[in-house]
Amino acid sequence: MRLNRLLILIAIVFGTTAVAQDDSAKPKISKDQLTTEQVAIYRAVLTNYVKGSDGTLNVSNRTDPPDFSFDNECMRGIVFEKTKDSVPTVHKLSSAVLIYPKMILVNPEQQLTKVKDNDPGNLVNKTIEGRQRVTKKQLDKAVEQAFVTGLFSLSEIVFDKLHRHAIVSYGFVCGGLCGHGGTLILEKVGDMWKVQTTCSSWIS
Repeated sequence: MRLNRLLILIAIVFGTTAVAQDDSAKPKISKDQLTTEQVAIYRAVLTNYVKGSDGTLNVSNRTDPPDFSFDNECMRGIVFEKTKDSVPTVHKLSSAVLIYPKMILVNPEQQLTKVKDNDPGNLVNKTIEGRQRVTKKQLDKAVEQAFVTGLFSLSEIVFDKLHRHAIVSYGFVCGGLCGHGGTLILEKVGDMWKVQTTCSSWIS
């Protein structure tokens, strides 16, 4: 009995430690507003992403931590500043980053619930399990709805030492097997920020 109690106590201690570590790893939200330069970069990324489209786009109202998982060869000698903070910092986005009226800022957790509810995979699973016969029209409508409720997110911006280049990751999620994203390097040309190259991309 004592051994069982000891094992339970150890499990509780380790469980509590794990929770504490998870909490400490969560990004903290900066109290600072985005700078004019950061806003310009996010607008450049969004402009590059939509490529003239003006459809609905749900943009996460806060950034994600930066992503450095791409091949360093892509940086072509550019030295980006990596944060040494043990806890990553993210920012709340303002409407200043949005480039047209159908772009809206959303709470990412709430929007991901809608993404899950509208995942086209739900319909596909019903077909596979034989519970429902699905027509092409129904599937097309499900995919269309998934794109309407999908979530677009932006990472924190990382600059090089001279603030002439910046790196940003983005992602669009519309279901378990519905989404895409990438990591972009931008260059400051005159007073404008322009997408120079795509370092990595993914599709699910």
